[in-house]
Amino acid sequence: MPDLKVEISSLGGIYKRYAKPLQKLRIYRFGDFLFHIPFRYVDYSLISKIGDLQEGEIVTIRGKVVEIKNNYTRRFRTLQKAKVEDSTGVIDVIWFNQPYLVKNIKKGDVISLSGKVEKNINKLIFKSPDYEAGEGESIHTGRLVPIYPETRGISSKWLRKQIYLLLKQKDSLSDFLPEKIKKTNGLLDLSESIQKIHFPKNIEETVTARKRLSFDEFLLLQLASLQRKNEWKENLKGISFEIEKHKKKIDKLIKQLPFELTNSQKNALKKQ
Repeated sequence: MPDLKVEISSLGGIYKRYAKPLQKLRIYRFGDFLFHIPFRYVDYSLISKIGDLQEGEIVTIRGKVVEIKNNYTRRFRTLQKAKVEDSTGVIDVIWFNQPYLVKNIKKGDVISLSGKVEKNINKLIFKSPDYEAGEGESIHTGRLVPIYPETRGISSKWLRKQIYLLLKQKDSLSDFLPEKIKKTNGLLDLSESIQKIHFPKNIEETVTARKRLSFDEFLLLQLASLQRKNEWKENLKGISFEIEKHKKKIDKLIKQLPFELTNSQKNALKKQ
């Protein structure tokens, strides 16, 4: 993955294609991925064997694909049907209008499936579950999964993968907060808060991570406000006006007033 400061639009390949839609999400540089914060999480942390599944559960299973194929329906729509087995049983899986899945998921693959268990006639099935193939660390299944603000052509799954790869590349992020401030306010390091907001082990970690990121947001807003105030003071120019040069005209004007000046106003004129 490129450096965090690199603009996405400056690279070719897949990034050039995604640069414009990413701008709608205010993601211009690779570092912006890390601050594209999830707005909710789906809890796929309950892991179960197929033989133990219950209707209505939101759960993750792991098994081997024994069959997968495209079924064509009327009006050129497709169903993707698969069978997945583990040591305790077999379950049918259905996706809708995703014909590319038969290329991504092959017979014999070991995959994780996360979703809601439903009943079709007299047997349990998965409809449109999230899936993840391979033996590596799970980021889309089997855990608390982040859901991000999206736009056309940019899914949470794609964003999740980019953020995961960036975090794997970067050991730590530069932290502008002094240790004393973090300790006094009970705040996490920036690197730790970014890791936990995107890939938390539990919901409590998201709370502590969001506390740090919210603190940063309010602090930066306050600093920006102070900077604008100081710039305004520096650029403020008064209009010089010498009373003595116009004393006769001013005295004449004062006499014509339908009221008498206050003592404060008289003193102000004397000081000019």
